[in-house]
Amino acid sequence: AAFLFLHNLLRATSMNPGFDVQHTLWAYMRLVPERYADQAKQMTLVRTALEQLRALPGVDAAAITRRVPLNDNCMIGTTLRTDLDSRARDVEYECNDVGPDYFRAMGIPVLAGREFTAQDRSGSAGVAIVNESFAREVFGSVNPIGHTVILDKPLRIVGVVRNARYFTLAEKQRLALYVPYFTNNE
Repeated sequence: AAFLFLHNLLRATSMNPGFDVQHTLWAYMRLVPERYADQAKQMTLVRTALEQLRALPGVDAAAITRRVPLNDNCMIGTTLRTDLDSRARDVEYECNDVGPDYFRAMGIPVLAGREFTAQDRSGSAGVAIVNESFAREVFGSVNPIGHTVILDKPLRIVGVVRNARYFTLAEKQRLALYVPYFTNNE
């Protein structure tokens, strides 16, 4: 039993989760409902907190996310279409709402395109970032940047990021789609 424990411990500590675990901190903030019942107040607090964090010495990036990798899970199974093929196809993917600088803060390389910006918010055109697995599975050998995936609404792909682990270290490379935090939460 001791050998098995040590073997598993060594495997777990040597696995690459796809993001920087050495230089990344995360915190959870639960707001008092009576003080922050208004969505606008919540978003003002979030923006102020992010500005203050970014101003701290030694902080390279700060971002907000709906789900922290290896702590929460959002698997969606749905039917989608793309602007390249009108046939509907069933896919299952990880979903997450992330703010600007999320991938830089997490140390997840952007392989093509861009991260989300402050302009990617409610009222703007729908955009998404996908991981390598999603790009390969849904778009094949075509570069997905600028193409559209149609879920409940059309989302233009603006970035492709490296695969990461989302729920467990042992999982196979899952498909992942990220949407801007401030489009769903403002």
